Amino acid sequence: DRPLTTVAEATGNAAGSMGGMLATRATGMGITAASPLAGPFAPAVAAVGQAVAWLGPLAVAALPSFGGIRDRQILIDPENQESGKAKAVAALGATTVGLIETRFGPQNWALAAMTKEGRVKLAEKFAAATLPRAVAKGVALGAAVEGGEELVQNPIEQFASGDDPTARESLTQTAFSGVMGAISGGVLGGAMGVAGRRAAKTEAEAIAPILQAQPTDPADLLSAVDQAISA
Repeated sequence: DRPLTTVAEATGNAAGSMGGMLATRATGMGITAASPLAGPFAPAVAAVGQAVAWLGPLAVAALPSFGGIRDRQILIDPENQESGKAKAVAALGATTVGLIETRFGPQNWALAAMTKEGRVKLAEKFAAATLPRAVAKGVALGAAVEGGEELVQNPIEQFASGDDPTARESLTQTAFSGVMGAISGGVLGGAMGVAGRRAAKTEAEAIAPILQAQPTDPADLLSAVDQAISA
């Protein structure tokens, strides 16, 4: 009934989660970069930075799922409030959801874009002759992957909560989540298509001096390659 509102809500939910993942990854990378300033404690600080960079996004993705699972567990059976088994099941389910969230789709692409190597891979993934084609490719990939993620994640959360994933109500909820995921994935995937296209353009501009110079002296060739890498 309200397509624009639907798109805005779906994208807003996904973008909020993505923002938290990027923030924790950036924090971890910052701690790692600053580790030499810690003197003899540099290795320990660097280890903390790496842990934050890689486990932080997973925690951001998993915590909302954990909260939702626990709320549902307690609603189904109040005794689950203090049940260690229920908490362990919720943690396992939420961690699985978080792993899926950070390994695939727009969230994973955004995290990858924070490194030069990741941007190169994005450029390859969204390679297209024109910007509109890159956007269309991103929309299609994002919608398919994010929608598929929800179709897998939702039953995991339902099972961990104590619900039957095959029940009619559960299947309806899963289908709805799949549609919302496809919508948000399409929007964010289109944005990643633009980013990937820009990364490809940057790489092409960096290598252009080598192609234009056509040096015959090996030393000149190495110099041109160094300049391209620096760029």
